[in-house]
Amino acid sequence: MQLATREVFYSDGDKYIPALEICSHFKAFLPQVQNVLVLGTGLGSLVQVITGKGYKPSFTLVERDKVVLKWALELVALDVAERLVPVCEDAATYMQRNKLQYSLVFIDIFNSNVVPTFVYSEGFLQQCRDSVAPGGHLAFNYMVIDKKEWEEVQRVFSIVFPGYKVINRGVNKILVV
Repeated sequence: MQLATREVFYSDGDKYIPALEICSHFKAFLPQVQNVLVLGTGLGSLVQVITGKGYKPSFTLVERDKVVLKWALELVALDVAERLVPVCEDAATYMQRNKLQYSLVFIDIFNSNVVPTFVYSEGFLQQCRDSVAPGGHLAFNYMVIDKKEWEEVQRVFSIVFPGYKVINRGVNKILVV
């Protein structure tokens, strides 16, 4: 199953490149991951990739589109479904009230192929940082459409997450901490 528009794939099952890249980058860390926060669930590709590798963390899936969230829940295996916490809410609203910390936070929020500006605001990124458990990690999937905006994203990201790295996959840039 794929979730897509004319411009972009939002989810591509266990073949979703950003999810595969994150799992490859954090390969040594995955056995310790206890819980994962996914902001922008799509069809649950990160869930499929992580569980497909045999890992069994719990997942909090934040998706503002109730139909897309419903589809994501329908696509996971029954043994995985019991470890999911679905949240049908805008990520900005969720993060304003979130007090939990996660081993891994994945930011994958798009409107078509555009990342909404709140996602790379210092305030939102700080809320995401506060949600990373000690010793945990964060990944942010970004599509470069405008190079000046990409420079601004990196500038703001470096304020909140100094020392981050970028995984380059064509127009996709995955910032990892």
